[in-house]
Amino acid sequence: MLISLRELRLHKNVIDFNEEFQPESFDLGSDVRQKDKVSTSGRATLVEEHTGTVGTLDDIRVAGVLSTGFEILCARCLEP
Repeated sequence: MLISLRELRLHKNVIDFNEEFQPESFDLGSDVRQKDKVSTSGRATLVEEHTGTVGTLDDIRVAGVLSTGFEILCARCLEP
């Protein structure tokens, strides 16, 4: 899922999302394994940020929920 400034402008500055990603969809390194699907839901909003020196810039604010399960290798354990 990719949310761009252009896409937000086309949707009146707000996009609601609800996405799922299968286990092993993300490379989390050798010590972490994604065991469950990643479930996400929320809203992306186009906001105008005031920078002080440059004036304003368009930015994306994302608020929502993400849930999944991980298996992490313990540095103190002899077995995973």
